Formats: sequence, structure tokens, C-alpha cells
Amino acid sequence: MLRFYDREKEIAFLDAVEQKSRKTAQMTCVMGRRRIGKTALLRAAFLSGLNTTSA
Repeated sequence: MLRFYDREKEIAFLDAVEQKSRKTAQMTCVMGRRRIGKTALLRAAFLSGLNTTSA
């Protein structure tokens, strides 16, 4: 897994969007230049959500 530096704010935002989506529908669009790690950032946020969510 890649290490992210200074991306805590973005991951926290994506975690908050995921929490809101449990109550109401949410649509999130991630935009940016190519090859800057958009997909990797989404994966890291998803995996951090899996680690903090209890079943």
C-alpha cells in the first residue's frame, strides 16, 4: 500500500461522506490531473473505513 503524506484532511472528508451516505444518498466526484493518486486515495479512505467500522 502506498503511504500518503498530508492527506488526512481528504481521507477524513471521504469518511464523513461515507457516514452521511448511510442515512441519505450521496454522490461524490473526485477530480484532478491524471496520475496523482485519485484512485489510491479512494482506496485508502475505503480501507480506513473498513478498519473503523464494527459489524
